[in-house]
Amino acid sequence: MAGKEKDAKNAKVKGTNTSRFNPIKYLKEVITEIKKVTWPDMKELRSYTVAVFAFIAVFAILYGTADLGLAKLLSLIVSS
Repeated sequence: MAGKEKDAKNAKVKGTNTSRFNPIKYLKEVITEIKKVTWPDMKELRSYTVAVFAFIAVFAILYGTADLGLAKLLSLIVSS
């Protein structure tokens, strides 16, 4: 039993640990996963792009309005 434990410790010391980062294996796995992705077609891509821009525009208007309102409120407080 002691011999098996000693062999296990020696294996760890020699660098046979499989948890080391292997860039070639990583890139192969990335390519495999990218092949599984379902990419949107042009029609879907346009609709998603329009939705994103609309969302950005709405939040820009809301954020700008809140900023102007708080600036006015602060100027009223400071001028008093």
